Amino acid sequence: MTREDLIGLYRLLARSLAYPDEDYLKLVQEAVGKVRMELWDDPRLPLSALIEELGHLAWLPLEQLQGEHTRLFIAAYPRVPCPPYESVYTEGVLRGEAAEEVDGLYRQWGVVVEGEEVDHAGAELEFAAFLLALDTHDSIAAAEDLLTCHLRAWLPRFAVDLTRESRIRLYQVVGELLAAVLDESFNAGEGPARVGPERVTLSNQQSVPAERLP
Repeated sequence: MTREDLIGLYRLLARSLAYPDEDYLKLVQEAVGKVRMELWDDPRLPLSALIEELGHLAWLPLEQLQGEHTRLFIAAYPRVPCPPYESVYTEGVLRGEAAEEVDGLYRQWGVVVEGEEVDHAGAELEFAAFLLALDTHDSIAAAEDLLTCHLRAWLPRFAVDLTRESRIRLYQVVGELLAAVLDESFNAGEGPARVGPERVTLSNQQSVPAERLP
């Protein structure tokens, strides 16, 4: 899998995990369109299933999708099935040491997370894509460290929980895709970066401006 492949897949996953507002379907479809066509033939990646489920969203009331997102990720009784935060999975708390560590990584690269916890799954996936898009020796090394020390430390378990707990097939497929992408051998690939560092989109609602901190 090339660097460009991972950039596209990480951003697709991040957008798929965003809160589903009126622009959700359009933004996820745009992210799908940036995935290299050759990957559609890879049986390990459920991309065709994802497209099929995105098509079904046209018939699903937005409020139902929003309700499932809330139940899975934000608030449910007696527990939230899939809290999308690294600290919760690795330490059992919100805003734990893992969050401090990943926030330190963001700051090293002049990135500030706005509107979401720093160790949210979408934020970490977008940051991985950001580092790969810079396409320098240091940024590729940082992306490898992020994958090893953070993404693979909890997202595989999150993916299993998402696939098992979701009542909507779309999120089940997102979990399957996330598990498959993280199971791939990391390969930064070759070729020039096509995305600059000026802005890292977190979701359809938040963004990560690449601002230098004092």
